[in-house]
Amino acid sequence: MEQSQKLFLIVVGIIFLCAIILAVVAARLCGMLAVNGRTLFGYALLQVLLTTLLALACSYWVQDPFVLFWLIGFIFLMAGMVHNRYVLRRHRSAVKGGNFRLLLAASVLALTLVIFSSGIFALVQFFVLDPYFLFYPVLLSALLFVVPMFTWHSFLAAYAIPPTLYPSWTYPLNNPPVYPDDITQERLLVVGLELTKTPGELKKTYFRAKVPETMKLGDFLYHFISDYNDRNPRTAIVFKDDNYEPEGWVLHTRGKWYEGVKVLNPEFTIRENSIQENTIVVCERTTPQQFLFNQPEKQLS
Repeated sequence: MEQSQKLFLIVVGIIFLCAIILAVVAARLCGMLAVNGRTLFGYALLQVLLTTLLALACSYWVQDPFVLFWLIGFIFLMAGMVHNRYVLRRHRSAVKGGNFRLLLAASVLALTLVIFSSGIFALVQFFVLDPYFLFYPVLLSALLFVVPMFTWHSFLAAYAIPPTLYPSWTYPLNNPPVYPDDITQERLLVVGLELTKTPGELKKTYFRAKVPETMKLGDFLYHFISDYNDRNPRTAIVFKDDNYEPEGWVLHTRGKWYEGVKVLNPEFTIRENSIQENTIVVCERTTPQQFLFNQPEKQLS
């Protein structure tokens, strides 16, 4: 018993030493979280006392360790929500701006509160209630205290990510590219195309065409649409909207199910876009009604 008590005191001493060090760091970082030091100290003391007393009450009345684990976890989770709300109320503008120093200060303060609560709980449990109680595994539930704060800041960080801007191609009505006269020396690739003939279509049509690998991808798409419309005027590919403005397109490859989508640059050549033989280029109209991965119906041209 004496050896276990000495070991326990060493462990608890280390816990409180870490808590004191974190408290010193938190005092330097947390100036933005409170109007003055007394307010911060009062908040921290209230948090520690309430969570510790509730956890001790649960351990006194509940004998099942599994149930006790989740009860104490729920207590610390609720305390973590209060802590997150406290940080938001004290400095809402900094939180919205994704202030790293604020997150660091709130994290250090949260760890300080958790460690102090755990240390006091362990002392009371060992010397007053039950020295043989397995409170070390149960105290792991105290880590739920930081879940609300990190969840909220993760949401803010994800929400702050700007939307991805993809290079698009617009049908050149006024400045069409000239088709090269001599392509006999060029290496020709057979490339697949998937696109909708009209903006309202849901299924894409599949085409195959030959293209010089040194031709720009946007020029290739222009010549393909022009050639197809000349040959098939009844089922022409629509490239203007209702206001007679040219349609915009986003071009990407169709890979295998385990591969990601590679967006292509219409200003790059076929070779620069790493388009190879039998590569399928998917052409997406930049309209709200249509987006990625409609299944094509087969048609050869």
